[in-house]
Amino acid sequence: MTQEKIKTDIVSHVQKRHSDHKKLSGMLKKVNEELTLLSSTEGIESKNNLENFYKIWQNNKDQSGDKNDIQSWTAFFLGMTSCKPTGEFMPDRRVFARAGFPDIDTDFDYEDRDSVYAYIIDKYGRENVGNIGTHGLLKFKSCVTRVVKALDLAGSYHKGNDAYVSDNAAKVSEILSPFPKGGLMKVKGEDGENHLIQNFEDAYEHCADFKGYVDKYEEHDFKKYLEQIEGTFANFGCLASNTPILTSKGNIRIDQLSTKFSVAYVNKYGKIDYTDKFNSFKTGKKKVYRMRLSSNAFIDVTDEHLIFTDKGCIKFEKIRKNKKKYKIYGLKEEKAHIEEKAFPVMFDMELQGVYKKHLGCPSWVKWSQLDESWAKNQHSQSLEKLASRGGLHPLEVMANLKRVDWREVKDMKIEEVIPILKEIEFKE
Repeated sequence: MTQEKIKTDIVSHVQKRHSDHKKLSGMLKKVNEELTLLSSTEGIESKNNLENFYKIWQNNKDQSGDKNDIQSWTAFFLGMTSCKPTGEFMPDRRVFARAGFPDIDTDFDYEDRDSVYAYIIDKYGRENVGNIGTHGLLKFKSCVTRVVKALDLAGSYHKGNDAYVSDNAAKVSEILSPFPKGGLMKVKGEDGENHLIQNFEDAYEHCADFKGYVDKYEEHDFKKYLEQIEGTFANFGCLASNTPILTSKGNIRIDQLSTKFSVAYVNKYGKIDYTDKFNSFKTGKKKVYRMRLSSNAFIDVTDEHLIFTDKGCIKFEKIRKNKKKYKIYGLKEEKAHIEEKAFPVMFDMELQGVYKKHLGCPSWVKWSQLDESWAKNQHSQSLEKLASRGGLHPLEVMANLKRVDWREVKDMKIEEVIPILKEIEFKE
């Protein structure tokens, strides 16, 4: 069918469909304008837009949609959609042609990315090379999910990983139950009006049920963490709590950071710079590994921990699973600014002599190696309280180091545990 016959057929159908309409002449004028534009443009695979439009109409004559992406009055008049146009017909799409030199996009495996950067910078100059990336930010519901899990509001950490995950997921569903699932979140406030919920502040102000949940967990600082974390990066590295971070005042443990420090980072020129725009907070349950350095010192790392190596910055998971040998760069002269404390190891009275004299079990271990949340989940007491009452049995210390329930290590031989405790022994 020729384009003229297509136009005639469409106009005739609109005329019959709206023959009694007072503004029929204006409607037909609008239709003819759109058909002229359609006939003079091409769409996907270089096919004429008028022919594509006509084919879609013919194949879906008895159906009506609720969208109008091309803002077409013709589609509305034909009954193809129930959605009236609200903007310009066939809005301009992005044009991939612009004045100036073309850019070169590079996508390479992250292991070799540093060498590619070095080559491009050397060839084109630092001022002509830029690193461009995208990032996602934590929105309200995702933020609630992360914080509930991190704080273990279900109190299931001691039950094992499966219960920890499922119970906290159920707790998230309970806390978010006042809000509709999917689409826009609207709730009726105490003022009787419907309010659009876009963030934590809106939810806390207008939803009494949600506010009740938040206030219920006041002792866990639930509200404080939600306010701090919402809007931050959705993807971030997870470090062990005793990881030293380079700051303007030396190396500080990450769990001791505060706003009085400026944290070091590598700027776009590859130089060390400092910023006070950072946010560190406790995350959920993560497996922690102990990595031995060439100096025989140990550092605690997670799989997401970026390690500076001769092959660039590599995640520890890659180093752990790969058989390649990486040269790991560590601190040279400057020592981490960590005020270490001693935590007491408690013995069975009748075996104390055997443990200490013959097996060499330490009486004290480094406090920084122990996990506070484990102590609260296993004993409902803080490490400070446990220390004041004599400390932990060697097997309990082992369970704490592994971040597991003490029953999982109760069958270990003391001869296997003591060498591990010696590695974290506190010495004056």
